Amino acid sequence: ARLEGVIKDATEAIVPGVAVAATQTGTNLTFETVTNEVGFYIFPRLPPGVYTVTTELPGFKRGVHQGVRLEIGDTGTLNITLETGDLSETVTVTSQIAVVDTVSTSVGKVVNTKQIEDLPLVSRTPLDLFYLQPGTNRFTGGGRVDGTRGTAANVTVDGVGATEPALGSGAASSAAALPIEAVGEYRVVTSSASAEYGRGAGAQVQVVYRSGSNEFHGSLFDFHRNRALNANSFSNNRDGVGKPTFIRNQFGGSLGGPIIKDKAFFHFTYEGVRQITDSTQNGTVYTPTLKSGIFRYYTKGPNNTSLVDRVTGVPVIPESDIATLNLLTIDPGRAGKDPSGLFDKLVGSFPTPNNYDIGDGFNTAGYRYVSKNENTENKWVLKGDYYFTSKHRISLSLSWGKIESPGTLLLNGQRGTYRSIEKTPSAVIALDSTLGSNWLNE
Repeated sequence: ARLEGVIKDATEAIVPGVAVAATQTGTNLTFETVTNEVGFYIFPRLPPGVYTVTTELPGFKRGVHQGVRLEIGDTGTLNITLETGDLSETVTVTSQIAVVDTVSTSVGKVVNTKQIEDLPLVSRTPLDLFYLQPGTNRFTGGGRVDGTRGTAANVTVDGVGATEPALGSGAASSAAALPIEAVGEYRVVTSSASAEYGRGAGAQVQVVYRSGSNEFHGSLFDFHRNRALNANSFSNNRDGVGKPTFIRNQFGGSLGGPIIKDKAFFHFTYEGVRQITDSTQNGTVYTPTLKSGIFRYYTKGPNNTSLVDRVTGVPVIPESDIATLNLLTIDPGRAGKDPSGLFDKLVGSFPTPNNYDIGDGFNTAGYRYVSKNENTENKWVLKGDYYFTSKHRISLSLSWGKIESPGTLLLNGQRGTYRSIEKTPSAVIALDSTLGSNWLNE
C-alpha cells in the first residue's frame, strides 16, 4: 500500500521539513519520512494494516492520527493540517480515518479480513467473495469481469503469479493453496489496471497471506454437515432407494505471533476436508426377458420406454404389436445356451431392473443405485516476515495442498477410471526495499 499527502498550517501554507512517521499497530514497526520543499510526503510501500501517523516540527503541536487503515494495493492520500504551538503538546485524532485515492485510475475493491471472517461461505473458499464485486459474473469453471474471457484473469498470491493453469478457470480460483484462515485480504481490480500488474486484460486479483504480529492469535474450527435433515428425491423414493448421504467435515486452525518482538513474525494455517457423498446413478441393465434369451421389439416403430410402465416394465400396448426373437435358437448350428455356463455368468452378473426410465423398455432398462464417494483435502500455509529495518523486509511463504477424489462406483462394484488427484505446492521468497522516496526494489 502507498500513503501520501501534503502538510499545511492553519493558513493553508505548505510546511516543508516535517518529520512524518507511520507506525503499524499490530507489529509496532515504524516507517519514517520528511516532507519536501512543497510540503509533500510519501510512504511508497507499506504493508497492509492499521497505522498511527504522527507529525513533528518545532513551532507546531505534535499531531497524532490514529486508525489509518491501508488495504492491499491502496494508493491513499492523507492531507494534514498542523496547529501552531509547543511540540510537547499533542493533537490526537482518534476516529478512524478513511484515506482517499487521488492517484490511481484503477477501478476495484478490497475483500478485507472482516468480510472473509464474518460473511457466510458454504465452500469456505475466500475467493468466492470475488462475486460480490461490481462488474463480476460467474461462468462455468470460474469468474470474470466486464464481459472479458476467464483466461484474461490474473491472480497473484504474495506478489507471485498464481493463476490457475486449467483453461478458462477464471479469477475465482488459485493455483496456490488458500485456506480461509491464511488469507489476510485481497483486492479485485475490475478495469483500468495499472502497468504494475503486468499481464491480463480481465480481472486482477491480488491476494496476500496473513502475517503474524506482536501478539499471539490463533483459531480452531470444525464445520460439520450430515444427512440428518437431507431430503430424498422423488425417483429414489419411488424406486425404494435410500436418500443420498452428504457428510462433510471441514476442520483446522491457525496460529500466529512474534518470533522476535518488533522484528520477526510467523503465521501458520492448516485446513482439512473429509467429505462423503452419495450420488444416485442409473445404469443400463438387461430385462428378465432378454436374460432368458428372448429379444422383443415393437412391430410399428422403434422400441422406447413409453411403450411400458415406467415402474413395472409391463407393456402398455397390445401384445399383438410386440414380436419376439429367440436369440438362443436363431443359429441352427448351435442351439441353446453356451454349455460352458459363460452366458449365465455374464448375463447373471447384471442386477434386475428397478426402473424403466432408460433403455428401450423391452430388452434394457435402468438400475438405480447409490455411489458413495469419499473426497479428501489437506492444505497448509506457513508465512514468516523479518524486518532488517523499516526500509528492508524479507518474507517467506510456503503452501501445500492436495485434493483427492475417487471415480464413480460402477455396477460391478469397481470404481470408474476417472480419479482426480491434484497437488498444489508453492513457495515465495520476497525482499522488499525502500531505497528512497522514488526508488523501490522488489
